[in-house]
Amino acid sequence: MRGRESLGPLWQYSDDPDEASYTDGHALGLAGSLTVVFALSVSFRASGTDILAGVCVEDDEGNTEELLSTGPEEFPPSAEDLVVEIGRCLDRMERLDLSDVVR
Repeated sequence: MRGRESLGPLWQYSDDPDEASYTDGHALGLAGSLTVVFALSVSFRASGTDILAGVCVEDDEGNTEELLSTGPEEFPPSAEDLVVEIGRCLDRMERLDLSDVVR
């Protein structure tokens, strides 16, 4: 591993008073000029809360291959459901097999 960079936690607020987002994750530099990026983003809006968990591999030239992009099909209707969906996204990230990438 070449290094590790934190991508958060980061809160972003828009000019719209009922919209904000939270992002957290890590970028791990691997041998062979590859970087694996793990990110979790939660967008809070009046219309609902959207979650996205993603894992991708990038090279030094900016080429990206998405390995995982997951979130709920619908907005979680409650805080408890939001916690469940975040847990589900993180569980899918944890079970992702990166053995082909690390070689």
